[in-house]
Amino acid sequence: DVSWEHYFQGTKGYVAAAFYYKDLQTYIFTESRTYDFSSFIDTADLGFPVTTTMGQFTAPYNGKGGNMHGLELTASIPFELFSESLRGFGVQANATFNASSITIPPDPVATSSVGSSNIDLPGLSKHIYNFTAYYSNNGFEVRVNNRQRSDFIGEISSFSADRTLRYVEGENITDAQVSYQFDEGSSLHGLSLLLQASNLTNEHYRTYAGEKDR
Repeated sequence: DVSWEHYFQGTKGYVAAAFYYKDLQTYIFTESRTYDFSSFIDTADLGFPVTTTMGQFTAPYNGKGGNMHGLELTASIPFELFSESLRGFGVQANATFNASSITIPPDPVATSSVGSSNIDLPGLSKHIYNFTAYYSNNGFEVRVNNRQRSDFIGEISSFSADRTLRYVEGENITDAQVSYQFDEGSSLHGLSLLLQASNLTNEHYRTYAGEKDR
Protein backbone atom coordinates (compact mmCIF):
# COMPACT_ATOMS: atom_id res chain seq x y z
CA ASP A 1 0.00 0.00 0.00
CA VAL A 2 1.31 3.44 -0.96
CA SER A 3 -0.49 6.71 -0.25
CA TRP A 4 0.09 10.44 -0.67
CA GLU A 5 -1.86 13.01 1.37
CA HIS A 6 -1.95 16.78 1.46
CA TYR A 7 -3.77 18.75 4.19
CA PHE A 8 -4.85 22.37 3.86
CA GLN A 9 -3.55 24.39 6.78
CA GLY A 10 -6.12 25.68 9.26
CA THR A 11 -8.99 23.59 7.85
CA LYS A 12 -10.20 20.01 7.77
CA GLY A 13 -9.64 19.87 4.02
CA TYR A 14 -7.31 17.42 2.30
CA VAL A 15 -6.66 15.52 -0.91
CA ALA A 16 -5.19 12.03 -1.09
CA ALA A 17 -4.27 9.26 -3.49
CA ALA A 18 -3.68 5.64 -2.51
CA PHE A 19 -2.57 2.59 -4.49
CA TYR A 20 -2.80 -1.00 -3.28
CA TYR A 21 -1.48 -4.30 -4.61
CA LYS A 22 -2.38 -7.69 -3.14
CA ASP A 23 -0.87 -11.01 -4.16
CA LEU A 24 -3.14 -13.94 -3.26
CA GLN A 25 -1.45 -17.33 -3.46
CA THR A 26 -4.77 -19.19 -3.41
CA TYR A 27 -8.50 -18.56 -3.31
CA ILE A 28 -11.09 -20.92 -1.77
CA PHE A 29 -14.05 -21.81 -3.97
CA THR A 30 -16.78 -24.48 -4.03
CA GLU A 31 -16.78 -27.01 -6.87
CA SER A 32 -18.48 -30.30 -7.74
CA ARG A 33 -15.95 -32.93 -8.79
CA THR A 34 -16.17 -36.58 -9.86
CA TYR A 35 -15.20 -38.77 -6.89
CA ASP A 36 -14.60 -42.50 -6.39
CA PHE A 37 -16.76 -43.65 -3.44
CA SER A 38 -15.53 -47.29 -3.53
CA SER A 39 -13.78 -47.03 -0.16
CA PHE A 40 -17.14 -46.19 1.46
CA ILE A 41 -19.17 -48.98 -0.17
CA ASP A 42 -19.35 -52.52 1.26
CA THR A 43 -20.54 -54.47 -1.75
CA ALA A 44 -20.88 -57.72 0.27
CA ASP A 45 -23.28 -56.08 2.67
CA LEU A 46 -25.42 -54.61 -0.12
CA GLY A 47 -26.43 -57.97 -1.57
CA PHE A 48 -26.48 -56.75 -5.17
CA PRO A 49 -23.80 -55.68 -7.65
CA VAL A 50 -22.74 -52.03 -7.78
CA THR A 51 -22.85 -50.63 -11.31
CA THR A 52 -20.53 -47.69 -10.49
CA THR A 53 -18.67 -46.28 -7.55
CA MET A 54 -18.22 -42.90 -9.19
CA GLY A 55 -20.33 -39.89 -8.22
CA GLN A 56 -20.29 -36.14 -7.74
CA PHE A 57 -18.86 -34.63 -4.53
CA THR A 58 -19.22 -30.91 -3.78
CA ALA A 59 -16.75 -29.29 -1.39
CA PRO A 60 -14.48 -26.25 -0.91
CA TYR A 61 -11.15 -26.40 -2.75
CA ASN A 62 -8.01 -24.30 -2.90
CA GLY A 63 -7.94 -22.62 -6.29
CA LYS A 64 -5.29 -20.61 -8.03
CA GLY A 65 -4.67 -17.13 -6.73
CA GLY A 66 -3.55 -14.03 -8.55
CA ASN A 67 -3.27 -10.34 -7.91
CA MET A 68 -5.63 -7.49 -7.10
CA HIS A 69 -4.71 -3.84 -7.43
CA GLY A 70 -6.46 -0.52 -7.38
CA LEU A 71 -6.32 3.23 -6.99
CA GLU A 72 -8.38 5.42 -4.65
CA LEU A 73 -8.62 9.19 -5.04
CA THR A 74 -10.10 11.21 -2.16
CA ALA A 75 -10.84 14.88 -1.55
CA SER A 76 -12.50 16.82 1.26
CA ILE A 77 -12.84 20.48 0.31
CA PRO A 78 -14.38 23.02 2.70
CA PHE A 79 -15.39 26.08 0.66
CA GLU A 80 -13.93 28.43 3.27
CA LEU A 81 -10.67 27.74 1.46
CA PHE A 82 -11.94 30.06 -1.27
CA SER A 83 -14.02 32.58 0.66
CA GLU A 84 -14.89 33.15 4.33
CA SER A 85 -18.49 33.85 3.26
CA LEU A 86 -18.76 30.17 2.25
CA ARG A 87 -17.83 28.83 5.71
CA GLY A 88 -19.85 25.71 6.50
CA PHE A 89 -20.25 24.64 2.88
CA GLY A 90 -18.12 21.90 1.37
CA VAL A 91 -17.84 18.71 -0.63
CA GLN A 92 -16.32 15.29 -0.06
CA ALA A 93 -15.60 12.85 -2.86
CA ASN A 94 -13.74 9.65 -3.57
CA ALA A 95 -13.31 7.38 -6.56
CA THR A 96 -11.98 3.82 -6.48
CA PHE A 97 -10.74 1.83 -9.47
CA ASN A 98 -10.17 -1.91 -8.98
CA ALA A 99 -8.70 -4.65 -11.15
CA SER A 100 -8.08 -8.35 -10.51
CA SER A 101 -6.48 -11.23 -12.40
CA ILE A 102 -8.20 -13.76 -10.12
CA THR A 103 -10.97 -15.88 -11.63
CA ILE A 104 -12.76 -18.77 -9.94
CA PRO A 105 -15.05 -21.61 -11.01
CA PRO A 106 -18.64 -20.76 -9.97
CA ASP A 107 -20.49 -22.72 -7.31
CA PRO A 108 -22.38 -25.57 -9.07
CA VAL A 109 -25.77 -24.20 -7.93
CA ALA A 110 -24.91 -20.82 -9.51
CA THR A 111 -24.05 -22.01 -13.03
CA SER A 112 -27.59 -21.28 -14.24
CA SER A 113 -27.14 -17.60 -13.36
CA VAL A 114 -23.43 -16.88 -13.88
CA GLY A 115 -22.54 -19.63 -16.37
CA SER A 116 -20.06 -22.50 -16.11
CA SER A 117 -16.95 -20.54 -17.12
CA ASN A 118 -14.64 -18.95 -14.57
CA ILE A 119 -15.99 -15.72 -13.04
CA ASP A 120 -14.51 -12.63 -11.39
CA LEU A 121 -14.28 -12.32 -7.62
CA PRO A 122 -17.75 -11.89 -6.05
CA GLY A 123 -18.42 -8.43 -4.64
CA LEU A 124 -15.76 -6.69 -6.71
CA SER A 125 -16.86 -3.61 -8.70
CA LYS A 126 -14.36 -2.13 -11.13
CA HIS A 127 -15.51 1.45 -10.41
CA ILE A 128 -16.95 2.98 -7.22
CA TYR A 129 -17.75 6.67 -6.73
CA ASN A 130 -18.97 8.66 -3.73
CA PHE A 131 -19.86 12.35 -3.68
CA THR A 132 -21.23 14.38 -0.76
CA ALA A 133 -22.23 18.06 -0.65
CA TYR A 134 -22.87 19.53 2.80
CA TYR A 135 -23.58 22.61 4.88
CA SER A 136 -22.69 22.56 8.58
CA ASN A 137 -22.88 25.56 10.92
CA ASN A 138 -24.00 26.29 14.52
CA GLY A 139 -25.35 22.79 15.10
CA PHE A 140 -27.35 22.72 11.85
CA GLU A 141 -26.26 20.33 9.10
CA VAL A 142 -27.53 19.29 5.67
CA ARG A 143 -25.92 16.51 3.62
CA VAL A 144 -26.68 15.03 0.22
CA ASN A 145 -24.75 11.94 -0.85
CA ASN A 146 -24.56 10.12 -4.17
CA ARG A 147 -22.84 6.77 -4.56
CA GLN A 148 -22.31 4.79 -7.73
CA ARG A 149 -20.74 1.44 -8.46
CA SER A 150 -20.39 -0.68 -11.58
CA ASP A 151 -21.89 -4.16 -12.03
CA PHE A 152 -20.60 -6.94 -9.78
CA ILE A 153 -21.31 -10.55 -8.82
CA GLY A 154 -23.28 -10.71 -5.58
CA GLU A 155 -24.58 -13.43 -3.30
CA ILE A 156 -28.37 -13.58 -3.03
CA SER A 157 -31.07 -15.98 -1.86
CA SER A 158 -32.41 -18.24 -4.62
CA PHE A 159 -35.99 -19.48 -5.06
CA SER A 160 -35.14 -22.49 -2.88
CA ALA A 161 -33.72 -20.18 -0.17
CA ASP A 162 -30.14 -21.31 -0.90
CA ARG A 163 -27.35 -18.76 -1.18
CA THR A 164 -26.27 -18.40 -4.79
CA LEU A 165 -24.25 -16.07 -7.00
CA ARG A 166 -25.86 -13.73 -9.48
CA TYR A 167 -24.89 -10.64 -11.45
CA VAL A 168 -26.00 -7.40 -9.77
CA GLU A 169 -26.61 -4.27 -11.80
CA GLY A 170 -24.52 -1.27 -10.78
CA GLU A 171 -26.26 1.22 -8.50
CA ASN A 172 -26.70 4.98 -8.49
CA ILE A 173 -28.16 5.92 -5.10
CA THR A 174 -28.80 9.40 -3.68
CA ASP A 175 -29.48 9.90 0.05
CA ALA A 176 -29.98 13.04 2.14
CA GLN A 177 -30.15 14.04 5.77
CA VAL A 178 -30.90 17.13 7.85
CA SER A 179 -29.90 17.40 11.51
CA TYR A 180 -29.78 19.90 14.34
CA GLN A 181 -27.93 19.61 17.64
CA PHE A 182 -28.86 21.96 20.49
CA ASP A 183 -25.86 23.83 21.89
CA GLU A 184 -24.64 24.12 25.48
CA GLY A 185 -26.61 27.31 26.20
CA SER A 186 -29.92 25.62 25.49
CA SER A 187 -32.14 23.82 28.00
CA LEU A 188 -32.24 21.02 25.41
CA HIS A 189 -28.47 20.60 25.38
CA GLY A 190 -27.59 16.99 24.56
CA LEU A 191 -30.61 16.56 22.29
CA SER A 192 -30.23 16.25 18.54
CA LEU A 193 -32.84 15.86 15.79
CA LEU A 194 -32.17 13.90 12.63
CA LEU A 195 -34.20 13.38 9.45
CA GLN A 196 -32.89 10.96 6.83
CA ALA A 197 -34.18 10.07 3.37
CA SER A 198 -32.75 7.07 1.51
CA ASN A 199 -32.75 6.44 -2.24
CA LEU A 200 -34.43 9.70 -3.22
CA THR A 201 -34.71 8.74 -6.89
CA ASN A 202 -36.22 5.32 -6.11
CA GLU A 203 -33.50 3.37 -7.89
CA HIS A 204 -34.28 -0.35 -8.24
CA TYR A 205 -32.12 -3.26 -7.12
CA ARG A 206 -31.78 -5.53 -10.15
CA THR A 207 -30.00 -8.84 -10.70
CA TYR A 208 -29.56 -10.73 -13.95
CA ALA A 209 -28.38 -14.12 -15.14
CA GLY A 210 -25.55 -13.76 -17.64
CA GLU A 211 -27.31 -11.23 -19.89
CA LYS A 212 -29.22 -8.16 -18.73
CA ASP A 213 -32.41 -9.28 -20.49
CA ARG A 214 -32.54 -12.28 -18.14
